[in-house]
Parts: sequence; structure tokens; C-alpha cells
Amino acid sequence: MLSSSAIMKHKWLEPVIVLAVFVVDRAAKSLALDRLIAAPVQVLSFLRLSYVENTGVAFGMFGGNNAFFIGLSFVLVAALLVFRRKLAGTSLAARAGIALVLGGALGNLYDRLASWWIFSIFRSSPPCSIPPTAPLPSAGSF
Repeated sequence: MLSSSAIMKHKWLEPVIVLAVFVVDRAAKSLALDRLIAAPVQVLSFLRLSYVENTGVAFGMFGGNNAFFIGLSFVLVAALLVFRRKLAGTSLAARAGIALVLGGALGNLYDRLASWWIFSIFRSSPPCSIPPTAPLPSAGSF
């Protein structure tokens, strides 16, 4: 457990991480949209960057259910905020991990509300799409 002085010292850590992930997500998607709308870019033999509109979830599953996923996103963001409060006195790594996930979730929720789909940029073989945010670092922090 962290002392109350340590918690106060780092109280801005989570909001800064959430905002940073959201801003990087928006910037990456804007840059990718400008560069990839015309043609995909092959990075490796099994990986290319391309413009993808995804109305479903990972790997494009359950496409066309955007209204459901908007509602689910609101529930998940609320759950993350509650869970974040329960972690208030725990490790900085766990709190940073929740902040990374929350920033990415808010970025995807913004996409769904503004565009009615999630914008992804990575495609691989076999096919999958991955949003340009922080999934691996956030999962690794747990």
C-alpha cells in the first residue's frame, strides 16, 4: 500500500495518462487517415498498415452492432472508473495500467460516437485489426 503522501504526490498520474493516451490515439488515427486512405503500406511480409473501419470488436467480429458496443463501452468505462477508485492506495503500475486501458476505451468510444465505427490501422495475415493505442503496455502493467 502507498502512504497518503505518496498517493497525493501521484494523484495527477492517472488523468495525465488517460489524456495522453486519448490524444495520441486521436493524433495517430488522424495521421493514419491522412496517409493510408489512398493505399496501404506493407511493413513486413505479414503486416501492413491500412485504413480499416470496424463496426464490431476485435478481428471485426460482431460487425454492424455499433449501438450495442456504444452502450457496452459506457458500462466498461464506468466499471474502470469504479475499479480505479478501488486501486487508489495500490501500486502505481496497476493504476497506470487502468489509466492506459481507460484512455484507449475513451478513444474507441469517441470513434464510435463520432464516426459510428472504430478506426484501426494495423492489418496482419491472418486478418485482424488493432487500434493504434496502448493495448500491450496496459496489459503488461498488470
